[in-house]
Amino acid sequence: MVQFSASIDEKGQFTLPEELRDRLGLTEGDTLVFESRGARIVARKAPASGNVHSELAERIARRFGDMGVTPAEACATMGWTGNKAVEVG
Repeated sequence: MVQFSASIDEKGQFTLPEELRDRLGLTEGDTLVFESRGARIVARKAPASGNVHSELAERIARRFGDMGVTPAEACATMGWTGNKAVEVG
């Protein structure tokens, strides 16, 4: 694991080190998605489509799958009928 650091300025902004931007293929105008995981912050490049909602649906479906619940079962439990379930492989 490689660690990088950045200082937060008075506006709450910071600059990602160039080496990290290069490693992740980040360029000007890219959007990052941040997640809080306990005392950690995880940042990743937003999907190219920019559809964060689709990505979230896939992550939720994956989590249900980890618990042995199919997307169709989750939808049925929530009372969501007629919705197309997201299948994640």
